[in-house]
Amino acid sequence: MNDTYGANLWDPSPATFDEYIENKAKPQMREILTKFPNLLNIWYDFPRHMNEQQSFEFYKLAYEYQPQALINSRVGNDLGDYSAAGDNRLAPADFGAYKAWETPGTLNNTWGYKSYDNDWKSRDELLINIAEIASKGANYLLNVGPDGDGIIPEESVRVLNEIGEWMRVNGEAIYGTKRWIVMKEGPTAIGRGGTTERKKQGFTTAVTPEDFWFTVKDNNVYVISLVDPVNNKASIKSLYYYRQQIKSIELLGENKTLKWTAEGDKIEIELPTVKTTDMPGFVLKVILSQ
Repeated sequence: MNDTYGANLWDPSPATFDEYIENKAKPQMREILTKFPNLLNIWYDFPRHMNEQQSFEFYKLAYEYQPQALINSRVGNDLGDYSAAGDNRLAPADFGAYKAWETPGTLNNTWGYKSYDNDWKSRDELLINIAEIASKGANYLLNVGPDGDGIIPEESVRVLNEIGEWMRVNGEAIYGTKRWIVMKEGPTAIGRGGTTERKKQGFTTAVTPEDFWFTVKDNNVYVISLVDPVNNKASIKSLYYYRQQIKSIELLGENKTLKWTAEGDKIEIELPTVKTTDMPGFVLKVILSQ
């Protein structure tokens, strides 16, 4: 069966695929790699019809011109310095078992600008994506699609400003962190197959005060909640095993140490009764002894 997915069937070129690779794709890559030195990342895409040798040649081409740049797995045929999940896919934790990985995502359902695509992701949805992906030790590559005049859509600006406000207080729990022993606890299952599933189902996830995501940096474990607590308390099971190692617990954005106790099979933490931000939830910094 002839695989025509992604092919140009409305104005096909008389050139063969091999001719396209040699006479157009490779020269264009050499032009880009020459004109833009010191690139940090080469993000190939859609290697559906490429054989292993062709994928290797594109990997080698980028490496020869700019060896410092990371090359993503969509160069094809299991090559690349790190793995890229499907677009907007919240992949399982073992997706990149042997490589670093990331989820490429969009603010609506398209990568470029489409005036009729108004299915914008909300601040709350994006924060769930950020927490979920960071807890798995992965990167979130979030796209912004400008219009034909280079203008960023107002909806994109608004939600990115909201995410920036959350990051100004809580970014320490995301940037430079790694996957902890426990990634998440709580009743809400988080997962998505990709853009098509998100477009069809919309955003319906509702997290609870029992849902927590975890990241780690040095001897600091970060606990991320995306909803406000009940009765100004947080009850966290995953910290109980480490109760003897807890030196202190802090609330990001507040210059104070929180009171906590070990009760039953949980760590009970007292939170301030007054919030200093209108962002949802809170992030705890749990400092462990080494």
